[in-house]
Amino acid sequence: MSIIQKLQLGLLRFERVVEHQRYWRALRDTLTLLFPFVLIGAYVNFVNQAIFQRNGFLSRIYNLKGWVPGYAQLGTYTNMLSLSINGMIAVIAAFAAANFVARAAKRDNLLAGLSAAISFVMLNFNYAFFNRRDGGTATRFLEENLGTQGIFLALLVGLLTGWLFNHLSKRPHVHQEVETQQHLLARARNNWLPLVVGLGAFSLVGYGISFVSKNGLNGLFYAVFALPFVNPGSSLLAILGTTLLSNLFWLIGIIGPVDFSGNSAVSTVQNLEYALQHGSAWGRRIR
Repeated sequence: MSIIQKLQLGLLRFERVVEHQRYWRALRDTLTLLFPFVLIGAYVNFVNQAIFQRNGFLSRIYNLKGWVPGYAQLGTYTNMLSLSINGMIAVIAAFAAANFVARAAKRDNLLAGLSAAISFVMLNFNYAFFNRRDGGTATRFLEENLGTQGIFLALLVGLLTGWLFNHLSKRPHVHQEVETQQHLLARARNNWLPLVVGLGAFSLVGYGISFVSKNGLNGLFYAVFALPFVNPGSSLLAILGTTLLSNLFWLIGIIGPVDFSGNSAVSTVQNLEYALQHGSAWGRRIR
């Protein structure tokens, strides 16, 4: 048996194991469900950055601002789309993960999903909002954690919330095509304990983390995870490990804790534009 055949056989065995694991299935289904949102968000972000930004690649080459009608308004609209879709991906991930876990155990998947989404948002509340010394400029939530950078933590919140509903709900949930007031009240009575425990636990964790990390639990997690790679230039092993880690996260659709290129797509486009115009990137200050 060749190495490739052994690898294929191992992957098939792993797939069979995953099929029998409720939480693995929920994780797989959640990432599958997120794919169209991530794909649309990527296309919208590309159009916004390349066409409707002042320093955008296509905007600079074709001088779109000078002849496209309503250029500024279109830029505002595409920017709104990009922020709305890409900025809420993690919240959707938390909802979907809890939903799939609870549904597999015949629990109230809708309440589980809503609880996970609210818990994740509370986990990323910006407590600097209550600090009057900043002039009231702080936002209510750590918005950068609600997008793609927060997907990993969102999945954890969703899986944990689903676990709470699976173990603390009083009885299995029975779906009805037409909801009645009595049935809705029964759903609340059967699931009040996992709701209270989940919302209370995650809100307390978020509040406690705010004393040690201004970027919330997500920022603290990435900071700790990146400690071995603080100075990647000093060791070849660190460089290889950092590269592999970053590419692994990108491969599964999650922005990793280490990103050498940064988050500025505009600067990247500007550098590429300079290289195309001058035949070389020499002399261009890489930002």
